[in-house]
Amino acid sequence: MPGRFGRWLDDARLPVVLFVLTRGAELVDVASADPGLYNFSTLDSRRFLAAARLIAGGDLWCGKAAFEFAPLYAYYLATFQFLGLGVGWVYASQLISAKRMEP
Repeated sequence: MPGRFGRWLDDARLPVVLFVLTRGAELVDVASADPGLYNFSTLDSRRFLAAARLIAGGDLWCGKAAFEFAPLYAYYLATFQFLGLGVGWVYASQLISAKRMEP
């Protein structure tokens, strides 16, 4: 390709290919994971998912104990679990909402 853009494209080809490959591998990993996220979740994620399961199951207050965390995200996750949607939908919705918040 002639011009400055062509040189930039030639220089950027390797990083772009590496980015696409790593994101593709991550997408395959997320898509193949179980809905509980226990294959790669952190302790906080497990707490939110446990609370979301209780909420989706009908226990809107997650037992009698006080929340040890801000509960809004657990209700957000519970909505997806109640609808039978997987973790990929949660990630996609967060990606869309984050994109809309950019200036």
